[in-house]
Amino acid sequence: MVTAKSKNAELILAFRRLMLSAMTFNLVIFWLIEQLLYWLLRVRNLRRSPQFRTLRIDQGLMAMIAKHEMFLNCSLIDPGKSR
Repeated sequence: MVTAKSKNAELILAFRRLMLSAMTFNLVIFWLIEQLLYWLLRVRNLRRSPQFRTLRIDQGLMAMIAKHEMFLNCSLIDPGKSR
């Protein structure tokens, strides 16, 4: 028998899966943009300055990765159980 509580739990899990896929998509897009910029810098020969010697991840991307990891940890919690 489907109850409102189990239906809510299913909706919460579906929403978490949707958000997880959106966050993963955003990470991939940021990575692709970073790779494109890296390639453009190399092609245009602008990599002479020392700050571009190593590929660095932007602080905003690091924050997004941290949020993504926190979401993964939260999504492991079963919403059907009382806390």
